[in-house]
Amino acid sequence: MKNKQNLMFGILVISLMFNFFSWQELQNFNQSHRDVARQHDVESLRNEISTITQTAQNILKEKQWVQNVNFVVVNEASNKKDKVLKGEWSLGELEKGQVPELWLRERGSDTWIQLSLDETGGLTYSANLTVSPEKQYEFKLVAEGNPTRASEIQELPYHLYGLPIGWVDFVSSREEKDNVIFDMHLNFDTATPDMNINPKEAYIEIIRKGSVEQKIDFKGDPDPHMDFFTAQWKVSKKLLSEYEPYLVVKYENGLIKRTPIEVFEKFRYELNR
Repeated sequence: MKNKQNLMFGILVISLMFNFFSWQELQNFNQSHRDVARQHDVESLRNEISTITQTAQNILKEKQWVQNVNFVVVNEASNKKDKVLKGEWSLGELEKGQVPELWLRERGSDTWIQLSLDETGGLTYSANLTVSPEKQYEFKLVAEGNPTRASEIQELPYHLYGLPIGWVDFVSSREEKDNVIFDMHLNFDTATPDMNINPKEAYIEIIRKGSVEQKIDFKGDPDPHMDFFTAQWKVSKKLLSEYEPYLVVKYENGLIKRTPIEVFEKFRYELNR
């Protein structure tokens, strides 16, 4: 009888263990199935988002009146003083009888100059623009006779025609009795391919009460291919608040650019605290 009970107990234990392992395997299978389903759902969601985004971009592009703009320098028509840019615009649509025209202005001005465009085929139009290297310009395309039908205002690409722009860094300052000594670096952005508009001379004008009181030359030939050029300015602390420094750059083509040195305000503020 005892052997029979032991046998029944053993069978019961084995049955329980089998059921437990079977249940565990079933749970693992269900979890794996859920993971696969979840991954599939995530991939499906990603694909849907990508499709919606692409569709939205296509709709936006179709609604844009001007779909593509490109500019190149016309070297044979340019000279030392002026540059000629050829602009080309591709339109998405144009109503019957509608003629696009180019509106151009100097940046900061409220006055637009209206220029006609040449049709070069289909919905593509072009125009040659004569621009000055020391100025920056804005443009937009407007439907003739309907100013409400216009593209967004954009800037002409200054890097194609403009002067290499210089800026001054006040890298350090130190006090010496009643004076402050500034160490300055002059940097230039990337030069244009035209050597006629590279800088040949640079200095700082110190203005006090409307008159030039001091001129500080930068050391070296200000070639924009080099890293920076140095200068030092010694100024009385008492008169510091009365001075206004300007960067003056003379270019090979005879143009002169004069701009205030805005970063100087930071150093003046720090010294006066």
